[in-house]
Amino acid sequence: MHVRCHLYILNLMVNDGLKEYHSSINKIRYAVRDVRASLGRMDRFKICIKEGRIVDKCTMQLDVLTRWNSTYIIIEIASKFRKAFKRPGEKCYQYVMLDGGVPNNEDWDNVRCFIKLLKIFFDITQSFRNKFCNFFFFFEYFNEHCMILLELKWG
Repeated sequence: MHVRCHLYILNLMVNDGLKEYHSSINKIRYAVRDVRASLGRMDRFKICIKEGRIVDKCTMQLDVLTRWNSTYIIIEIASKFRKAFKRPGEKCYQYVMLDGGVPNNEDWDNVRCFIKLLKIFFDITQSFRNKFCNFFFFFEYFNEHCMILLELKWG
């Protein structure tokens, strides 16, 4: 099997899984988009980060809707700022009026579970890209393919 085909099938599987958590992911996507919409909102969000005593230095970025790996990155980074995202909802009317509303605890829990699964696919995709750019390791490819199947079956 060609590496491109395997990665394409992997991408189809992940994109299909994204549909199940679509509303939770969208709420977080809209919250990030809202925060990044202006410097004033970003400044208010930074205040919420300080008030929430969050020390992570990651910067939030927007994702590309058609690329699940960018969705993984946005929700993984946004989850680190979970407390800060709750604060603007208490202080800012516009934030509460987001499409779908402010991400609630259930949304964050859904996304946290999905991050664990996406991390497996993200790491495997990165591994494939790194290994198969130089030469083909069939045995390692087979092991990683089995790892995906086991993780999906046993969770």
